[in-house]
Amino acid sequence: MDYVEDTHGNVATNYYTPETNYYGANAGTTGVGYARGGQLSRIDYGLRDENGSIYAAAAPEQVVFTTAERCFASGTTCSYSNFNTTNASYWQDTPEDQKCDQGTVCNNHAPTFWSTKRLPAIDTYDNPGTGNVRVDNYALAESFPTAGDPELQLDSITRPGDDGGTGVTMPAISFNRRLRDNRVYGYNNQIAMQHWRLTDITTDTGSTISVSYGQPTGQDCAVGNMPSDPANNGTLCFPVYWQQDYTSSPTLDYFEKYVVTKVLFHDPNAIAPDQVTSYSYLGTPAWH
Repeated sequence: MDYVEDTHGNVATNYYTPETNYYGANAGTTGVGYARGGQLSRIDYGLRDENGSIYAAAAPEQVVFTTAERCFASGTTCSYSNFNTTNASYWQDTPEDQKCDQGTVCNNHAPTFWSTKRLPAIDTYDNPGTGNVRVDNYALAESFPTAGDPELQLDSITRPGDDGGTGVTMPAISFNRRLRDNRVYGYNNQIAMQHWRLTDITTDTGSTISVSYGQPTGQDCAVGNMPSDPANNGTLCFPVYWQQDYTSSPTLDYFEKYVVTKVLFHDPNAIAPDQVTSYSYLGTPAWH
């Protein structure tokens, strides 16, 4: 979506930065270009559609999204021009082997869709008629975990504020997680594929939000306690067929599903009572 206009002529526009890639179409090796991804770069709003144009005046309000490479190495290593086989390990969750540049031999014969970018900052602006003045900004701290699946995770959000240069920095909103098995451990002698689940949020006012997960009794899985028939599976382990290397037949595998059982909102000063929301689930899962 790049353009929104209401019935009164008020307009908001979205601008994107595309990411391009190439692949060898029709089993060839000559690169065919396509958009493999992209990011929202800014939003202009408060515009007016006057006589068929929205460009009579600068946007009075704007949100700008700043991106960076999904890489945290020092120096110039994290420049996109260094995203190659030698440095691929710095982009831990990005498939460098699917990259093909314009004018090179492309041995990937299908388009793939992914991004090398992350979002470290968001800024908002007001234009009183003399140019943009930054009103607010958000700094997003991100990292790759050293255990479990190396997927980029959000560690904290800090709101320094601005208001024309006189902002007050708020304490960071921070996020904590714990590892849980993503696949039923040991089934088909496969590893657990542990992924991180969000468990705790500390807000910028100091309160905490804790999330508890579970699997209702009788709906969990373990080796020796697996569904006997995938078509009548009432557990929280969903079946997936996939092709292992060097095999000719698909393999049936089971992956874990965890449901939220409780959310606890806590005042660390114990002035306000805890707010507890508990969840119960009717029936059994029905996988399709």
